[in-house]
Amino acid sequence: MSASVMITGTSWVEAEARTLFVPRLNNAYEQYLFEESAKASGVEYWQVKKFAETTGLPHMAAMEAAFDEAVSNAGLQRKIKKKNGNRVGMIYFDEYGPISFMERKAQIKEMYYSDVFPSFVLQAHNISGYSVRLRAERNAPMQAMQLAKNLIESGDLDVVFVGGINPCYSFFFLSEQLETVQWEKQQGIKTNKENNTRNLNEAAAFVVLESADHAEKRGITHATEILEINSGREYYSSKQADKNPLPNRWNLIAQRYPVAKAHMGLYPSELMTKTESMLLGDSLGDAEQVNWYERKGDSNSLNVLRVLHEHIRISESNPSVQLIHSADRNGFGWNLLFK
Repeated sequence: MSASVMITGTSWVEAEARTLFVPRLNNAYEQYLFEESAKASGVEYWQVKKFAETTGLPHMAAMEAAFDEAVSNAGLQRKIKKKNGNRVGMIYFDEYGPISFMERKAQIKEMYYSDVFPSFVLQAHNISGYSVRLRAERNAPMQAMQLAKNLIESGDLDVVFVGGINPCYSFFFLSEQLETVQWEKQQGIKTNKENNTRNLNEAAAFVVLESADHAEKRGITHATEILEINSGREYYSSKQADKNPLPNRWNLIAQRYPVAKAHMGLYPSELMTKTESMLLGDSLGDAEQVNWYERKGDSNSLNVLRVLHEHIRISESNPSVQLIHSADRNGFGWNLLFK
């Protein structure tokens, strides 16, 4: 019996054309956030891909499309029956919690998307195993995959769907920009105001985690193995991140795995990217570094799933070890190693 956990399917559904975000005249708080954010950060232009505005595809349909794509990609169509549905679970995350603070009508959407959608999916696909909804912070996918991995390794489940949606609501991205600037000020860091444009993406995505034994029994001959998911503090002080990296953390990773590629830039902050590059370069000097925000823009909590979706089978004949690194402003980081 193998305790290995594999990724046997992925999906990615993203809005297409970008539109320029303009604060609404009838929403005073949105205008206030926009003006304060622009003044503090220099960001005046928010290029946003939104489902409803660019494709006519509402969030509900995007999530359904992403889930169906993941099922198909994993080869699980019509294979989840009532008799084995208790061995399949779902960990779902979204950001609908506080949107009613911005718009009264959003309260109905919040209940519908957050509660009704998972229920529809579970019933339609005979999924009756452990399922839970998480609040979609930036590192929610890492937390969700760690939980899914534990559930599979403990023998409680055979398959877990992990995924959700990133809705680009002004309250979220404007508030986050202000919080980042305030954090930089507290750390004594001068905010770089040269880049006046941010690119954001609405998207829906899922990955399918599965035990190696279960995948083998149903005829899966190639899948991506999750080697490790870990988390912890990576430097003592944000002010001195470039001087006092925690010893051994990255050296231990380098000793255990020959990392060929390191994916970073999942938190779109110049300081965070600089710190990530330094930490990765010191211990994983031979690994290629890929800055995802520069390449693809920001999909918030789904950035991790995007990397997996686009690189999951980068070299099927000779798979290389890859690392996805995601950190927050306080120096706490997550690492996902896979091949």
